[in-house]
Amino acid sequence: RRMMRSAKFFTILGFVLLASMSLLFVGCGSDDGPTTITGSLTNPDFVVVQDQVETIVDSTLDFVLTGMNSLSSISTDGIIIPNFYGPVFSDSDQVTIAYVGGWYVVNAVQQRSDFAFTVLDSVQFYINDEVSQNGVGADSMWYRHRWSYDVADTTVSYTKVDGHAGFDYRGLGVNQASINGSNDVVIHDQFVSVDSTVVRQFEFSTDVNNLLVNKGPSGWDHGCPNGGTISATAAVTYTKDDAAQVVTNWNITMTFTDGTASITVSSGNVVWSYTKDVCIAIN
Repeated sequence: RRMMRSAKFFTILGFVLLASMSLLFVGCGSDDGPTTITGSLTNPDFVVVQDQVETIVDSTLDFVLTGMNSLSSISTDGIIIPNFYGPVFSDSDQVTIAYVGGWYVVNAVQQRSDFAFTVLDSVQFYINDEVSQNGVGADSMWYRHRWSYDVADTTVSYTKVDGHAGFDYRGLGVNQASINGSNDVVIHDQFVSVDSTVVRQFEFSTDVNNLLVNKGPSGWDHGCPNGGTISATAAVTYTKDDAAQVVTNWNITMTFTDGTASITVSSGNVVWSYTKDVCIAIN
């Protein structure tokens, strides 16, 4: 099954690569003119960006599934199933859980001399619109996922990341769930060389709209959408030494049909469109 993507540093690198490669398209289109230019799918620069767009899709679906897995990963006595949060950090300093104000709050921390990696999850179950401490039989739920990667030394090259996702699940008592929510991430990336310093601020905001997922034979153990959309905006701010900032804006829309996503990516008046088989949906 999908693992928690926030725990994999390769995703951080993927987001940073997207921020870096976005700059290659500055000037390829202009917001001043009405003409829409169809971008080439074989453009080498876009191929790199395309890979990162799919990372965005994958990570959002991972977070959706992580929330669903809370139905079985948190037992009725408040004990975490070890294999669920254990793989996040194999050498975690702590993994704690508390039930406060109707919410299960899970905190996982990995603290080292040069970095800190934290995950804070909150889950609330409902049965017939009433808060339930027991996830068994829940027909709806809220899931909140916060994570961060911080560094101690900011005088050298580094990457800092803060992410926040939140989803509302409805229809868990029947055979098709509807999911709405958001997945946002902010990346601050600094590269220090012998003769210059480059800073990129990457702000990525994702909205999940009526994502439809069918229940499988063994329950809610997958997150492959049968329908719905994921839309996203990305803003990249680039600064080199004392030069003026360069800002690039991207818009991404993904419409799902039985595990296949129709994806549109645009920057300025340049638009790229393609389809991707993301996962195998249950019909």
